[in-house]
Amino acid sequence: MDKKLLFVSQQRIDAERIKEIGPDRACAEWLLKNGAYVRWKNFTEPLTDYNALPTSGNYYIEAIEANDAGICDLGFPYLEGCKHIKDIKLESCRYINNRAMPYLSLVQDSLTNLEIIKCKSIDENGLRHLKVLKNLKQLKIKGLPAITDSVAHDELVKALPNYAPIKIKYTRFTGSNLTGSTVLALESVAN
Repeated sequence: MDKKLLFVSQQRIDAERIKEIGPDRACAEWLLKNGAYVRWKNFTEPLTDYNALPTSGNYYIEAIEANDAGICDLGFPYLEGCKHIKDIKLESCRYINNRAMPYLSLVQDSLTNLEIIKCKSIDENGLRHLKVLKNLKQLKIKGLPAITDSVAHDELVKALPNYAPIKIKYTRFTGSNLTGSTVLALESVAN
């Protein structure tokens, strides 16, 4: 089988599988098959092994960590029906692009922390889709080469105009690991 065809087939939504095992288990299968991790609600450690997925019981994804994972926009509809996802970290995911960003709205009611780091195919057009994430307490954007300081700042402020109070941390790091990359964050400030 062609590598590209295999990659695409691993991303496609399997509606029958979702019906059979539920949205959280199906989403976890997609994520783990493609190199990401999940943490279940009421668990402290992430699940990193596809073969360790529970076969029964009520398990709900609370956190997703995709570091250099092979996920792309085609699989993001798996987020639908996952009502407990609070944290998503997308780091160095080469296949994630602007087309994946609108799907984050599927978890807008529960998502409170979002990190997008070194996903080089996301630019200000992708960030525009974050405006519906009204429950975010923390949004970190780091190392997106298509984003300039002023563009990213403006996009983030525009994206969450009704999200107040907001403290904006806006720093440019020049350390050895982040030379020339931009680090931006929006953080909720409790009253």
